[in-house]
Amino acid sequence: LLRAGCSDDKVYPLGNTHIWHARERFTAPPAQLAARGKLGIGADKKIVAFMMSHSQYHPFDARVYLRWAKARGDVVTVFKWHPVTGKETVDRALENIKNEPSVISVHDFDTYALIGASDVCVTVGNSTTGLEALVFGKPLIEVRLPDQEYSYSQLGVAELAHGFEDIGEKIETLFAHGLAP
Repeated sequence: LLRAGCSDDKVYPLGNTHIWHARERFTAPPAQLAARGKLGIGADKKIVAFMMSHSQYHPFDARVYLRWAKARGDVVTVFKWHPVTGKETVDRALENIKNEPSVISVHDFDTYALIGASDVCVTVGNSTTGLEALVFGKPLIEVRLPDQEYSYSQLGVAELAHGFEDIGEKIETLFAHGLAP
């Protein structure tokens, strides 16, 4: 823009201008180990990070997914909540799974650290964390919410899941065969 004659006081960087540096930093093995340590997750476990958009969630019925995770035995599920999501919404959403030992719920944990340490990211609703997961090179699964306008799966960069009933199957396919082209 400057070479084309644009005034430098009218040029502003927009977006995640730091994302490539963040990718390098948070996908490095020491950073991944540090994030796992803060979450209490050993290196022998796979992390499935659910990146929750801002929504008024109802209690989850995650029985099918949890049966899959328990059968695998090596999966820890981390729910990362949008910063503006209130405690009452989180408590209501997790009502049916709050005592599951392989489920962790975090609100203030560093999003980039979690994405960097994760094996698979699942966006629930619209979230920029989907784009960030893709930049970090993480497989992405999308659960669309009814009022969701933007879709990673419609653009062909995420696997579409309809809910907890098929997320385990989608993840198992990713673990066994890698990402689809």
